[in-house]
Amino acid sequence: MEGILKNSSSIDDAAIKALNAGCDILLLGGRKLVGTHTNLELNVADIERIHKSLVEAVKAGIVSEQRLNEAVQRILNLKKQYNLFLPKNKKDPASIFNSQEHNLLAKKIASLALRTIENKTLSTPLAESKITVFAPALMADSIKQTSLLKLGKESYSQFFKELNPGDEEIKMANAAAENADLLIFCCYNIWKNGSQAFLIQSLLDSKKPVVIISLRDPLDAALFPQANVILNTFSPTIPSIQAACDRLLQISPL
Repeated sequence: MEGILKNSSSIDDAAIKALNAGCDILLLGGRKLVGTHTNLELNVADIERIHKSLVEAVKAGIVSEQRLNEAVQRILNLKKQYNLFLPKNKKDPASIFNSQEHNLLAKKIASLALRTIENKTLSTPLAESKITVFAPALMADSIKQTSLLKLGKESYSQFFKELNPGDEEIKMANAAAENADLLIFCCYNIWKNGSQAFLIQSLLDSKKPVVIISLRDPLDAALFPQANVILNTFSPTIPSIQAACDRLLQISPL
């Protein structure tokens, strides 16, 4: 976060200060808000380097072993409280999170987190509509595990990688929009992918009904208030995308 980085020489230094200040868990990710890297995200190499810096800080006495042990113990206590330790008879760590109980909880959280803005009502029922879904390619697998591509009478999808004004994918998107009654755009971090903004504006200019599903940064959707419906999921996970699908069915005219 920019607040701590302003008083730190590097992200590594900020992480050490945060641990010493009492933060037991450090969430490493998001944008680099230092130097000339304000438009880049932390990568795996950055996180490995920061971890190494924390280890070296403990070895050098900059972070005391007592402070580290306090943080670790609190984390272990929380894991015990929420039954997150892997049973001895389980070989797959992922299995503990794939229980029916956890899946139902994930769906409930996703539904409660969802925020809906209806600027204009949808005039045609989803079940009677030809729908085209646009989304970044990195979301393809997750979207296919939801009902998003099954909402319409006919549903089509276009998953894109990098977009540039005038390129072939933009032309294909506009062609797909012409044959649809409803356009659904799943946006993902428009702040670092301006080409997504270009495509959304192109779809809005088509005068077709547009639904925007903001899968990560809710500020993305605020850039296009003229969309018929805006859904902020605050998460790109499968339960969150499904929650958006369920909400669309609720607001669809009968």
